[in-house]
Amino acid sequence: MLNIFLRRVSSAKAIALIAVLAVFTAGYTLASVLGFNVMSGDQELVRMRDATQGVATWGDPISANAGDQIRLMVYYHCGTDDPAWTTVRAYNTVVRLEFPTAQQTTIVTTGRVSANNLSTVSDPGTINVSSSQKLNFGTDAIWYHDGTSQNVTTTLGNGYIQVNLGDLECDYLNCYTKAGFVVFSAAVSSIFPAPTVDLLANSQQGPITIPYNTAATLSWTSTNATSCAASGDWSGARATSGSESTGPLTSSKTYYIVCAGPGGNSPQDSVGVTIQVLQPTVDLLANGQQGPITINYNTAATLSWTTTNNPTTCTASNGWSGSKSIPSGSESTGLLTVHRTYVLTCSNSAGSAQDSVLVQVLHCLPAPPPMP
Repeated sequence: MLNIFLRRVSSAKAIALIAVLAVFTAGYTLASVLGFNVMSGDQELVRMRDATQGVATWGDPISANAGDQIRLMVYYHCGTDDPAWTTVRAYNTVVRLEFPTAQQTTIVTTGRVSANNLSTVSDPGTINVSSSQKLNFGTDAIWYHDGTSQNVTTTLGNGYIQVNLGDLECDYLNCYTKAGFVVFSAAVSSIFPAPTVDLLANSQQGPITIPYNTAATLSWTSTNATSCAASGDWSGARATSGSESTGPLTSSKTYYIVCAGPGGNSPQDSVGVTIQVLQPTVDLLANGQQGPITINYNTAATLSWTTTNNPTTCTASNGWSGSKSIPSGSESTGLLTVHRTYVLTCSNSAGSAQDSVLVQVLHCLPAPPPMP
């Protein structure tokens, strides 16, 4: 009896083996690839963009400020190499996004895609925030699939938000017809709004232009700030609002300011003050007169000059030479026995000016003595 049983068991094994061989002989193979995001052309699982800043491209990581609206996209794609791929499904697919509940300046989210019959895939996404904040999610999301989009209701819990997409069809390798994504929306909290600061010169945004050797008034206001600091052509700590004079300026300056508060640092603001340089003028006199003047033979005259508009150089020529004092000066011609013309040229970055004066020498003999 035992021998008969063993022969029957051996016969059953043989029949099973023959059936398996028949499957392979008929050209059928078992799937070796089945999962989410397994193809070379699949996208990054989590990408984001800042809708408030008008950023159109999706990326990871991104930067944001308090109060910004953020879009977070979780990508999924079921792929297989099963020849019977049209019947393959990812059952009870769930797209989930996890996020920290505490305030942070670096908010790291984690996207997960899972199904009952597939391994879960996950990927982090980072949001760098200008101040310590957290994400506040709404309860709706948008599901993009099969060339369409639809609003879907999510499940929002403590530190996660997710949507159940049901049973999803899978693509054969290198086909992306069934790829899709879910876009969640969140607001960066504004528990501590980022500071702002506005710096003006003479009540204008600048740059402004003022005359040489005059002063401008700098004024600034800030919001959400507890301190401010100046740099550039001024420096040191400043109150959160105020005004002060630049003092007389002889060259162009740029002033910077940044403010800080619980919400981080403000963007730096600046204002430029440009000095207006006018072409100089020069007035050259001889013995206090415009000239020409006449002096006696072998006597001297006094040359004097004045300038305006801040020349940087004054140079003598013709009857004299060398650099002359600015903005004014005087000197003697020395004893003269011939006529001389004196020229003075003064210059700055806006141009130059020239003046001259003629000193004539009187060659006249004294009256003869009376005749005897």
